[in-house]
Amino acid sequence: MHGRETEIRVLDGLVGRARTAEGGVLLLCGPPGAGRTALADRAVRTAAAAGALTVTAHGHPAETGLPYAALDLLAAELTAAALAAAASTAGPAEDAEPAGAPAAAHAGRLLGLLRALTARRPVLLAVDDVHHWDEPSRAALAVAARRLGPRCPAALLLTADTHHGPDPHLDGLPRLDLGPLPAAAAAALVREAAPGPVAPTVLEALLREAHGRPALLAELLARLTPAQLSGRALLPSPLPAVPLLQRYTARLAALPDAERTALLTLALAEETAAFRPDLPHPALFPDPDRPVGGLATGLAAAGLAGIVQDGGDRPRFTEPLWQSAVHRSATAADRRTAHRRLARATAETGPRLAHLWHAAAAAPGPDPAAADALDAAVRAAGPTVPPGQLAALLGRAAELGPQTVLAADRWARAAEQARLAGDTGRARLLLARARRLPADHTVRGRAAYTLGMAELSDGPVRQARATLGLAADLLADAEPDLARDARLHAAEAAWTAGDRAGCRAETAELLRRPEPAGRTAAVPAVMLHSARGTAAALDRHYSRSIPELRRTVADGHRETRPPALARALAAAAVLGDAAAARDLAARAIALARAHGHEAAVPHLLQRLAYAELYAGLPERAEFHASEGLAVAERTGRRNPAAHHHAVLALTAATRGDAAECAEHAAAADRTAVTHGLVTATVVSAWALARRDATAGRHDRAATRLLALTAPGPAQGHFALRLLAVPCLVEACVRAGRTEEARPAVREFSAWASGGAGEHARALAARCRALLAEADGGAPDTVVDLHHEALALHAAADSVLEQARTALQLGKVLRRRRHPGRARHHLREALDGFEHCGARPWAEEARTELRAAGADHGGPVVRTPVGALTAQQAHIARKAADGATNNEIARQLSLSPRTVEHHLRNIFATLGIRSRTQLGPVLAARHA
Repeated sequence: MHGRETEIRVLDGLVGRARTAEGGVLLLCGPPGAGRTALADRAVRTAAAAGALTVTAHGHPAETGLPYAALDLLAAELTAAALAAAASTAGPAEDAEPAGAPAAAHAGRLLGLLRALTARRPVLLAVDDVHHWDEPSRAALAVAARRLGPRCPAALLLTADTHHGPDPHLDGLPRLDLGPLPAAAAAALVREAAPGPVAPTVLEALLREAHGRPALLAELLARLTPAQLSGRALLPSPLPAVPLLQRYTARLAALPDAERTALLTLALAEETAAFRPDLPHPALFPDPDRPVGGLATGLAAAGLAGIVQDGGDRPRFTEPLWQSAVHRSATAADRRTAHRRLARATAETGPRLAHLWHAAAAAPGPDPAAADALDAAVRAAGPTVPPGQLAALLGRAAELGPQTVLAADRWARAAEQARLAGDTGRARLLLARARRLPADHTVRGRAAYTLGMAELSDGPVRQARATLGLAADLLADAEPDLARDARLHAAEAAWTAGDRAGCRAETAELLRRPEPAGRTAAVPAVMLHSARGTAAALDRHYSRSIPELRRTVADGHRETRPPALARALAAAAVLGDAAAARDLAARAIALARAHGHEAAVPHLLQRLAYAELYAGLPERAEFHASEGLAVAERTGRRNPAAHHHAVLALTAATRGDAAECAEHAAAADRTAVTHGLVTATVVSAWALARRDATAGRHDRAATRLLALTAPGPAQGHFALRLLAVPCLVEACVRAGRTEEARPAVREFSAWASGGAGEHARALAARCRALLAEADGGAPDTVVDLHHEALALHAAADSVLEQARTALQLGKVLRRRRHPGRARHHLREALDGFEHCGARPWAEEARTELRAAGADHGGPVVRTPVGALTAQQAHIARKAADGATNNEIARQLSLSPRTVEHHLRNIFATLGIRSRTQLGPVLAARHA
């Protein structure tokens, strides 16, 4: 049931309509292996557990030619159920209407049996594989389904295979289509069902083969040994032909030769269709051996069989398993012949890369000339071709050429392209091919760079630092730009690991190493300023660090290179400059996606989410962390996924959702602890401390935060500890442990006064105000410090932190018997908290307002819609417009589970129970 939250909710609604005597019908459609039967069985169990009578029936292919056979069998089942329940004295099935009677008469008989059953108990009738029913039975069943309702309050669940095409009898019935499982849900299913651990490379291979089909995943798991699943033994290539795949290949085997040839040509042409999407499909190019008319006729016939869909000059398979089945069904000789045909077809009018690819694939053995031509074309194509395609092209060139250093170089370059495409498992496999061959320093350096970057996103970061440092040393002379990038990422790995000395060493090495002789290009300004700012910050020279980091951000606005934009984005995140971070991240993500560099997206969203988190913008941080988590899980990047979980833990604590906070913190720590992600560990611990503080457990919160912010070798993180200082001060003051917060406040004030910006200076002023009040300082001093902080907050546009400061000031004024002035600030605080969805603080502000006499000063609580976060409001509008959870998830790059979670919170906040109530509530808000 992984990844089927939306479908389960719809089915539970159908069961609920049976229990409340409303009646209803649902047609559940999907291709083979999508999980139709499993979902139907779950609905039957749910209904039975709720006290409903359940009757099940199944379609049988052998009886599709017998008129009314299926309906007679169902009538017998219903009659037996009625007799067993003592709800009817209906006769046995032999008293049925004679075969050939009108469908309406048979439908009436079926409705009569259902009414007899529903008179005593709720009824769920589930018909699996209704596409196998004979046509007259389907027609009668459809007539009965349309008449279900108050007069016959049974629930009817039908399942149908979409391979059998549309059924005019069932048109118009409420329908739910099963799409493929999201990658994260499919991965969770594999881990749960596997008999032991599953290696990441094996998991990725299974997900590629299954295309989101849960049944196919289960069948593949059953055919693989624990050693193969854990990576200790090689996977078979191709993966086993399990029963579900054999159903596809069996249908292909029954087709005429002309259609199978056309489908193989289409399947192989798909491999190069991305090279020039504007050209007609290579499968339709004229060819001397097989005219275009012959291919088009074969594809048209396959289209009638539901295998191909018409796309004009770009036909497509109706689903990816057909393409897999075509590849499996073809012999090596058949594939070479088809590639040779496509090579000739693309020689004149097709893209050169497509022609070279097909020519290389047609080669029966080594062909150095073809390998060289393919490699040269790849170098010429550059970023115009998606990296996944470049990986395949370079891998084929490596196979065809001599197995020397040249082949090792091609394997290493192929691995880097696979990594950029987000396929880490494939990248590791290609690197293994490169390591089996002789290699020089440059090839070894490229391989180390790719491996180090893979480890940085999905492995121990200390190991990533060592690997990237080795790459920088090996590439220093031959490829200084790549060597510099490796050194920067080695410093990033040390930063993530909380290794101050390592980060200082890598940064110093970057600044020390001169340009090679003969090179005129200087180190990019962004890189220099970033390295200098980092080096100064590591030594706590904040007055030198912050200006350098600000120059990094300024230079980044003039950059178009993704690595330079990423450095500027990192600097903006450290400074808490959310506006700059959003601009830089938007440009960097657009460039990464335009070039097919999916691997970079979760890291960029991670930095953006952290920047917004530090700037006090939790609702924006939550939005981008949710998107980043979905991309990270889809591309198998556990390290950025852990960072996004940590951010979501902190935003959940801000909203007052303790359970979600704990869930995300635990998910972050599962990876962070084993991979050494100290930054993620610190943020998840900060989230738990905030959860404690908002629940009134200030002493516990102070203990957690002191462990994160105390200086010395046991500190949480040498840089991030400063960011938790404002929370620490409040927790310590409210727990009566003020003295323990003073050292951290002194260092935070030094950071803020070094030029960190209005946001940091505002927080520093609030910290001093809290300490001054705790010390019994002069009332005017305490109030003035709060006003100073509020003025700085307004310039920094930090809604949450401005509201927290306003709340503190309102509490001070109320205690000093200035209720009128207190109410003004407390109302501002409440408004800010509701805007951010910070429910615990909003409730505290309401309590303070009541204590300040606001009950007599007019309403202070906004309408419930105003309490939604920005992301919740966005999701609510889409749901009110009729979008399903899957549709919302695709549009917002979230997981359906995340959308489902947000909808539950939206319903709770608005005090409603269903989507149908969303529209009126939102409309009332804007009336």
